[in-house]
Amino acid sequence: MKKYLYPITETLLTLMIFALIMSALIPLVENKQSYTKYKAFYDTPEEYDVLFCGDSHMMNTAYTMELWKNHGIRAYNIANSAESMPVTYYVIKNALDHCDPKVIVIDTFFTYNNRIMTAGKEMLPHQYFDMLPLSKNKIEAVNCLFDSRETRFGYLFDFSLYHSRWNELERGDFFPEYNGFGGAEPLLASYTVKPPSGKMSKKHDMAKRPEEYLGKIKSLCDEKGIKLICVMNPYAMWFENKTGNVDFEKTFSKLGIEFIDLRESDLVDIYADSGDVAHLNMTGARKITDFYGKYLTEHSYVPDPAPCDEALWNKNYEYYIEKKKAVFPMAADCAGVLSDLNDPDFIFDLTLRKGYVPEGTIALMLDNARSFDNVNISAEGEADDDILVRIRPASGGDYFFEKSYRLSPSSL
Repeated sequence: MKKYLYPITETLLTLMIFALIMSALIPLVENKQSYTKYKAFYDTPEEYDVLFCGDSHMMNTAYTMELWKNHGIRAYNIANSAESMPVTYYVIKNALDHCDPKVIVIDTFFTYNNRIMTAGKEMLPHQYFDMLPLSKNKIEAVNCLFDSRETRFGYLFDFSLYHSRWNELERGDFFPEYNGFGGAEPLLASYTVKPPSGKMSKKHDMAKRPEEYLGKIKSLCDEKGIKLICVMNPYAMWFENKTGNVDFEKTFSKLGIEFIDLRESDLVDIYADSGDVAHLNMTGARKITDFYGKYLTEHSYVPDPAPCDEALWNKNYEYYIEKKKAVFPMAADCAGVLSDLNDPDFIFDLTLRKGYVPEGTIALMLDNARSFDNVNISAEGEADDDILVRIRPASGGDYFFEKSYRLSPSSL
């Protein structure tokens, strides 16, 4: 009997050791984008009363940490780049396995897209699905969203996708950090908006598949007693050309969904607050975030928030400030740095060269900033460069960012 038990025991121990090694190696080689965005969400899913969903229009716009700081609303941004409405449906369905929000807010920019998966973007949903624990709803989502067995297998068992990353491993793979922005992704950038063309495309019905999946989302929310709000956030491309003129009112009236169209609102200065042709920069996003906070509060959509771990949120907010500091050196130019001037967590000391006359987007940003209490502008600089930007914490302390810029016409 012993001669049979020994090889069986040896085999089982070998398999156990192999399983332990793999359990350590799989997280190491995984792409950390999903981890950095969603770790905080899965660590404390009970903390969130509001979820912001949709594509990058929402991902770059709803600053959930500031919603908590300024309005006491605990939210998480689970929007992802180029997300079609079918993907949004499954993102929400899987998220509701882990949390019980009172409100879901969806940006509906991609409702023009009738595909299940946005063309050429089949890999982007990994940002959400890689961190998502295996479950019945995850398997259903993967089977419905993807056609090929290979792609499905890669979404369910992502080691098959990332096992060859050994030569790409960096410090962040060994010591990953969550992004600190509550799921949002800041855009510290500037875009030169073109004047309106004066044209507007004819209104047309929403594509069938987005309407179908919005109906599924509404049914899911009704079943769980969740308030559903759909929005269209401002973006430069609409201001310039008025293309993609979907008849939202018709669809949302039929589905019984509350809809807020912010494309024509005066909440933002589209010329100064655009980060690129399709997204707001940090100043614009902060303005829309503040609107969300006021709107949700005034309509009592979060009347009785669940008990809050205030110490945790204070700690996370301090981490958020540190993460924001790290963004400034990554800005491509002076306009990018100035696209966060309305951030109350920082003091901006700007010194303009004597005789320098700002133009274009920089001039608009500086004009708007004169009404901000956290921005000091001096026009007595003696240096050769046109603008010296110095940034320090509003809570006190030394400058953590200091850089001067000589501006060429292309940077204006």
